[in-house]
Amino acid sequence: MKTTLVSLRVRPIKYVMVAAVLLFVAASLLACGSSALQVSEVQHDPLAFEGQIVVAGITSHFSQSDPRVFGVMDTAEMIQCGFNLHCGAWVMPVLYVGEGPVPLLGEEVELTGTFTFMGDDVMFQANSFKVIGNFANELN
Repeated sequence: MKTTLVSLRVRPIKYVMVAAVLLFVAASLLACGSSALQVSEVQHDPLAFEGQIVVAGITSHFSQSDPRVFGVMDTAEMIQCGFNLHCGAWVMPVLYVGEGPVPLLGEEVELTGTFTFMGDDVMFQANSFKVIGNFANELN
């Protein structure tokens, strides 16, 4: 009889533990919804990221001579700077080679592409992007 009582007590604990593990795994997967790297994660050694990757940030600068060249700043740094373009945060240079228009100033984007040399400089060559928010609108 004691064995039966012990096994009855252990089973509910097993089920609770299994349910807790499943909930933890599900919550972890939801928290990792975006596999995009942040600009701050790639700035120290961009060429260490080989192949096509996704980088998220906020469009902050545009070339006057080439409308397909723009800069993207780290989202957290941009929020801390309050959209001050001269706050000292690193600006990731981007060359958009995809179709259609480039993102607008202040748009939070996920850029898909690769790091490459353009002359002596390293640039992120983006072949596509997805707008995931508009930081400039949030300030107003």
